[in-house]
Amino acid sequence: MPNKPGFLLLRPKGKLPASERAFSAAGLNVVGLALLQIEAVAEQQTQLAADLKAAPEGSPVIFVSTEAVRLALEALGNNGLRKDLQYFAVGSSTAQALAKAGIKAQVPERQDSEGLLALDALKRVNSGYVLLIKGEGGRPLIEEKLTKRGCEVVSICLYRRVPVSPPQASRPWQESEIQCIMVTSGELLDAAFSKFDPQWLRQQHWIVVSERLAKLAKDKQIKRISISNGASDDALIEATKQFMEKQAMAETAQQQTPSPSVAKKPDAEVKKTPTPAKGNGLLWFFILVLFVLLGAVAAAGYWGWMTLSSQQNTLQSLPTEVEQKLIASAALQKRNVEQQLADAFSAYEAEQAQKAFPLLSELEQLEVRVADNAQMLDQMSGRRPNDWVLAEADYLVRMAGRKLWLEHDVDTAIRMLKDADVRLQEMRDPSLLPVRQLLAEDIQGLSQIGGAPLTDIALRLGSLAASTDDLPLDIIVLPDVDSARSEAGLSNSVDDWWSNLKQSWHALFDIKVFQTGEIKPLLDNQQQWLIKARLRHQLQMAQQAVLLEQEDLYQQALADAKNLIAQYFDSNQAAIAAVNQSLEELMAMAIARQYPQRLLSAQALQDRLAHRLEGVQL
Repeated sequence: MPNKPGFLLLRPKGKLPASERAFSAAGLNVVGLALLQIEAVAEQQTQLAADLKAAPEGSPVIFVSTEAVRLALEALGNNGLRKDLQYFAVGSSTAQALAKAGIKAQVPERQDSEGLLALDALKRVNSGYVLLIKGEGGRPLIEEKLTKRGCEVVSICLYRRVPVSPPQASRPWQESEIQCIMVTSGELLDAAFSKFDPQWLRQQHWIVVSERLAKLAKDKQIKRISISNGASDDALIEATKQFMEKQAMAETAQQQTPSPSVAKKPDAEVKKTPTPAKGNGLLWFFILVLFVLLGAVAAAGYWGWMTLSSQQNTLQSLPTEVEQKLIASAALQKRNVEQQLADAFSAYEAEQAQKAFPLLSELEQLEVRVADNAQMLDQMSGRRPNDWVLAEADYLVRMAGRKLWLEHDVDTAIRMLKDADVRLQEMRDPSLLPVRQLLAEDIQGLSQIGGAPLTDIALRLGSLAASTDDLPLDIIVLPDVDSARSEAGLSNSVDDWWSNLKQSWHALFDIKVFQTGEIKPLLDNQQQWLIKARLRHQLQMAQQAVLLEQEDLYQQALADAKNLIAQYFDSNQAAIAAVNQSLEELMAMAIARQYPQRLLSAQALQDRLAHRLEGVQL
């Protein structure tokens, strides 16, 4: 029995242990080799949450690998993935990783970029927002094809592949024991050719995971290539077993086929003469009969010439008759042999035609598809300009949704919806009236949100916060002693002591503090600055609450600001009265907004545009 072939498995460092365990459980001798490792891109992980939030309801989200799923879930934390989006996975392993997170994803039968784009759900996507979550440099075909269809593809590269130096193998190995190499990405293929002898690599049999990767391998002059049904461990194990079965069949056939030297020298113990082929055996049989008959005729002639000279004329005519009979018999046998050969050839042709029938049927189906694609291209080349106006209206509606949900800019969203309605009105197409009706409902719904623009409220609070340094505080200003004495008109004469005492007494009780009966403490400069800083902080908190639409925090901050003004600032001053009035007006304004979950006209426009691009007349 020949030794089992050794397999070299090229996978990123993080995936090798699980793959090795799966191959070992299947009884396969595999050497795992890590040439690359996965490194997360932190800034892209931060951006993922914002891009997912910006996606309209029902938008496609494509995951290309299990690493993309793992890093996405890690970045989102407890929030997880939105349930109202369409999810797609390139391979079954990626779909299983999403299923563990409670997300059901569509997977193509052909688990590569071409198979994914051939899914019916993605074929209908000819515009709109598509989120592609992948690694750096991976799956360029998906983004290219969807962009050509008019989609707005947002690519988020959550990870990159970096070289492992030196390469890490699961156990010691030698090039001589390897008969097959498995690779799951183009980056790993390039890394292998940079680390090992290219000539040795080209001599090996390779198992790749897609047609695209097979083409890259052929570009590197690799001749023997097999393609597995995806990059999962199960798919690679199945492809490996098929390779081993083919190897075993080839070795068995080689052992059963005798070499030329053995054919010339049969084994001495075998006494049996090999049976010739059917057609050749008949031919040799008739030749042998012919020679026997000729020998018999020659012997009879010789005997007759010696013994029956009297019958010489008869004996001379006998060979001619026998020869004619033999020639006629040989001709008949020749015709029979030719007929048998013709029948065998006809049967062979019928057998080959039967084998070729499925291929011919498949070829006819491909020709029909080519004709349909050509017809579709002809229809697209002759489209009306109105189709592109419809696409422009769809773009305006999608941008209105972004303005509404990301920036809470209701006015701009209403203007964009009105512009989209103008585009549809210019098309003068009665079939678009239902879409225009939905647009009118969206505009009416946004108009009912009402309230002052949040930006204006935030700017007004900002101007109040900036003016706090100039507001007057409610503190006592003591009169100057010398000026009070001069104002009282005191005499310098000792004899006027009684009148001076009376005047000083009355002047003392004329001071404001005794008139009001309220004693105000004096504030130093630091205390005055702290009070104004507290007021400015409350106004800034209210401004931030406006931008976040937090009603409770907004009202509490304004109430605290009013209390500070009443306690420490001079309410008799005009500036304080103006600030109090502004605060009263701001507290009467509600900042909470109820935004619609979706725009009714968005899906209707997308469906209409998809049917137009497919050439369907509704």
